[in-house]
Amino acid sequence: MTFVVVPGSNHRSVYCTRCGLCAGHCPVGAIDPVSGKTHPRCAAWIRETQRRFEPRYCCVRCQLDLPCTRGIPEEHGASGE
Repeated sequence: MTFVVVPGSNHRSVYCTRCGLCAGHCPVGAIDPVSGKTHPRCAAWIRETQRRFEPRYCCVRCQLDLPCTRGIPEEHGASGE
């Protein structure tokens, strides 16, 4: 699956402030605030973890409690929500 961010769209990555919180949440260090996400490292960890916790497991720790998941961050022109 490929995700394309269209300039001017309401996609969350458009509003990334590079705060680094997602990188701090990642259990395997697969995210760097400057260079982005190392998808193979993330996917390998998820596959291994799924084997241990079958039948279900999904990480999403990198998406928890971030300014860009609660709404458009203020520095991008919104006031919170």
